[in-house]
Amino acid sequence: MLVLGLSGSPRRGANSETLLDWALEGAQGEGAQTEKLVISEMAIAPCRDCDECQAAGECTIHDDMDLIYPKIPEAAALIFASPVYFRGVTAQAKALIDRCNYLWIRKYLLHQPVASQKRPGLFIATAGQDRPGEFEPSIATVRSFFATADVDYVGELLFPGMDEAGSIRNHPSAREQALAAGSRLVSLSRGGSWPRLTRGKEEAPTVTDWRPIGVVRNNIKEPMVYGWETVVSELVVNPELAPAVEGVEDYSHLVVVTWMHRVPWGARGLLRIHPKDRQEIPLMGVFATRTQHRPNPIGMAVVRLLERKGNILQVVGLDAIDGTPILDIKPHVPYYDSPTDVKLPRWTKHP
Repeated sequence: MLVLGLSGSPRRGANSETLLDWALEGAQGEGAQTEKLVISEMAIAPCRDCDECQAAGECTIHDDMDLIYPKIPEAAALIFASPVYFRGVTAQAKALIDRCNYLWIRKYLLHQPVASQKRPGLFIATAGQDRPGEFEPSIATVRSFFATADVDYVGELLFPGMDEAGSIRNHPSAREQALAAGSRLVSLSRGGSWPRLTRGKEEAPTVTDWRPIGVVRNNIKEPMVYGWETVVSELVVNPELAPAVEGVEDYSHLVVVTWMHRVPWGARGLLRIHPKDRQEIPLMGVFATRTQHRPNPIGMAVVRLLERKGNILQVVGLDAIDGTPILDIKPHVPYYDSPTDVKLPRWTKHP
């Protein structure tokens, strides 16, 4: 099977291409063949919107797109990588996407499928800025491209704050995330099952039957490491479930189970990490840590209940950002939840 990587950066060996190389390496580790096309080194003219392909059945502009068109349907999985310029993909990447208007006409007007079946696709992007919504326009563009090319958009690796060339190599988990993403992409192409992203929201794995019971509301918009102890949040329980919270005010503390929806797709394939991102601590399995980087990014916290107002519970100490889906709420009962004969590894006793 072939995993095709498309690099949209005009700068060789920079951040997005480095991530792409790592993801392709992860795919190779699963036995896949890989091929990388560097768009900036190819001659690709912009689309003329001439519609001649509708009559000819092929694009009438003959350049290096003639080499790319047959590779798109041949690939069992596709990885598209680009830095973000002015909140969009690069000019080089956009030229390739625009020239796939031929595929759109072939698919929707000539009723000829691009490929025999849907293939999984991954989007990798880096950005110099770290602002809300920085990647959204690029994601929308790549989603449209994938839909036209019969590629199923299954996730993304997004790294903001990468303004300097090569800075991705200093990220503590970027390589591991990219390797895991490439590996998972091969698993998907072979019929494996993983949680998938749809418009930024996580779909539940098919083996489960859960739905969010509410949402977290607070002033924290981005994940942080420390300082949650004083954060006041509202647990807004779905109105139809309001009767289910009756009586919780009789408890001082609650156990809140959440779905950490902002954990990057690739990070969910990590199996070992350095706890707390401290390189001096040996690698250990994610199930032996409290990291958010885990196959199912489920969060759990014991919080103090301040008050209940109908279906809204005001709590303090919940380590979840605004908009986090709530999976469950339970009363904290020390008899069940607080064992006395606790053993901990030494590294947990230091910040």
